[in-house]
Amino acid sequence: MAVLSLAAGVGSRWTKGAGVIKALNPFVMMQGRHRSFLEIHLAKTRKVAEQYGANIPHLVATSYLTHAPIEQKLKLNRNYGYKGGIYLSEGRSIGQRFVPMERDLRFLWEEMPQETLDENKQKVRESVRQSLIGWAKSKGEGSDYADNVAGQRFSPLGHWYEVSNLLRNGTLARLLSAHPQVETLMLHNIDTLGADINPTALGYHLRSGNVLTFEVVPRRIDDRGGGLARSMDTCDCSKVWPSPGRKTNSN
Repeated sequence: MAVLSLAAGVGSRWTKGAGVIKALNPFVMMQGRHRSFLEIHLAKTRKVAEQYGANIPHLVATSYLTHAPIEQKLKLNRNYGYKGGIYLSEGRSIGQRFVPMERDLRFLWEEMPQETLDENKQKVRESVRQSLIGWAKSKGEGSDYADNVAGQRFSPLGHWYEVSNLLRNGTLARLLSAHPQVETLMLHNIDTLGADINPTALGYHLRSGNVLTFEVVPRRIDDRGGGLARSMDTCDCSKVWPSPGRKTNSN
């Protein structure tokens, strides 16, 4: 099997507003160094590969916003020591942003569950939302958004397009040429730190005979999104990140 990490987008909540390449954002300190999502996932794949003596290719889906920075970062860091083969799947599709519809905004803000603020903050939020609805109506609901520089008027498309990108940019052909035994892809978002290759989950998928298997979790009405958590279990991190000068298995 192979791993496919989705890293086509940029994230702002990790930097409190500044646009960054989410996959490369050094968001956490481990063993005295700041680590990025990309480095962590490559380390996890390497750990599984070494545990089972396997050669596991790792694909990274990029976009016009993220491809060159990710390519450069991997080169500068020598693929973070990963020897199993890294393939960058460059996105070949872009989308035009558009002005939202009033009914969609009202559904989001008035019908979906919302956190209730104190009286003054609530008034400010409602005022801002009414202003945005007025802006959408004045600009033309559903029309192309063209009030910014070109780079801010377009965006990468959704995850579904990564499958066609693998075909269009030749990445799937290169992968199968070098690793003809690959039959299964484990796909995950770059910021899903809990995702890794699990033999039990893989066996379940293969026995089911299904083309796709999804892992899902319950969603509660009071959920406010994800957050970072620290595991108190002890672990030998040298199994994940080798110490300087330490030889690693090149499988």
